Amino acid sequence: PRSARVVASSTGSITLAWDIPESTGCTELEYYRIERDSGQGFEAIANVTTPIQTFTDSGSLSPGQMYIYRITARNDALEYFGPHSAHVTAFAASLPGMTRNLGYVASTRTSITLMWQPPADSGGALVDFYRVQADDGLGGAFQDVAVVAGTYTTVEYLTKGRPYRFRVAAETVVGTGPYTSVFQQVVAAVPGNPQTPLVETVPGYMDRVQVTWNEPSDNGGSLTLGYKVTFDGQCDRYDGTSVSALTSVQIICSTGRHHLITVSARNIVGWGGPSPSVSRVCGAEPSAPVDLRLKMSSPSTPLDMVDQRTPSSMTLTWDEPTLNGGAEVKSYQLYRDAGDASGIYTLTYVGTSRSASISSLTNGRTYRFYAVAVNDVGAGERTAVFAAEMRCTPRTLVAAPYKVSGSPWSISLAWPETADNCGRAVSGYRVYRDSYLIYPLSNSFTTMPMLVGMISTDQVTLRLTAENSGSAW
Repeated sequence: PRSARVVASSTGSITLAWDIPESTGCTELEYYRIERDSGQGFEAIANVTTPIQTFTDSGSLSPGQMYIYRITARNDALEYFGPHSAHVTAFAASLPGMTRNLGYVASTRTSITLMWQPPADSGGALVDFYRVQADDGLGGAFQDVAVVAGTYTTVEYLTKGRPYRFRVAAETVVGTGPYTSVFQQVVAAVPGNPQTPLVETVPGYMDRVQVTWNEPSDNGGSLTLGYKVTFDGQCDRYDGTSVSALTSVQIICSTGRHHLITVSARNIVGWGGPSPSVSRVCGAEPSAPVDLRLKMSSPSTPLDMVDQRTPSSMTLTWDEPTLNGGAEVKSYQLYRDAGDASGIYTLTYVGTSRSASISSLTNGRTYRFYAVAVNDVGAGERTAVFAAEMRCTPRTLVAAPYKVSGSPWSISLAWPETADNCGRAVSGYRVYRDSYLIYPLSNSFTTMPMLVGMISTDQVTLRLTAENSGSAW
């Protein structure tokens, strides 16, 4: 007989078919004899009367066992059979079922790793391997890209950005089972981490921040589809999963609360990693400090000096800002130029005090300053520029005054020069006696005293006319 073949199989039966011999011996065929080798040699197991050309073997088959068959024919002319057909190998098993849960584990710009689960029914035989097929990423025909024994594989040398289609089938000794439903995936990696976002105050508000970012330099080989802003590593405060055009958002927050703010990007593959975090306190920067000025002494008497400038230093002071931005002012910064009106300022003081002494200044130069208040949000507005000339009052005399001559009613005094005239000629001196100013006089009479009248035998009333009203020294 010709073309002996297996047309069906299961764990309990094997069905064979064949074609009639090329020559019947010039007479009619009576029947066919089916022989089976189960490992101990061929044995006749059945005769099939013509014209039937199929046979189902369902006797004592062991699931998964291999069997070899051959078929011979007999006509009514002779008592013996003709030659045997070609051998047919069959297994007491059916085709495996469909592979399950095809999906992807990871992908790069040129490769993708797929994973699946074995079929629920292997047909009674062990799965030998899995056949993985893919198209060209442009909707073309499927072709084999991998044959593997395990339940995962990495398909390489793909073109980035293309939407490839994949399918997988299990194969046993019986044959190839049905392919899975088509799984489609764009071949790309997740996008890279965006750069550090810019977190700014929203003008006029202390309960929100403006978060701005740039598209990541590496989109993973696929278009960026959206972004999300996360607070403290776990709280998504903005979800722009499908909004790629928006790269700046305002987010409401609790004034005074500290947050770590990151941005992540998403493409067709999934979410990329977070950007470097920005440490930010919800609130606004403080307003500018108030009334930047030279610091003056509080004199114990009206004649004491109030200017604190020395030949090479001056002390500036300022008041607290009117608005702290919802967060306590933590420090102040003072900037100055080089006394050359260049407009270039350098940081000269950082601290919590609201005054600062600036040294190493050049006498005669006019220095310009501005101050900034800083809270946990950041540095606030700067003050208006304050200009101060590096001048000072003369320094203390190098020695005490001394007596030159005297009489019962007067003393002549002399004294040395000042230790430092602070860059200008001394225009005058003051002389104090027992802490009271006696020279020069600060007031004078413009006329002689005038008698107004007598009050008693030993009292008169006089009118005194001074140049300036008030006390006289």
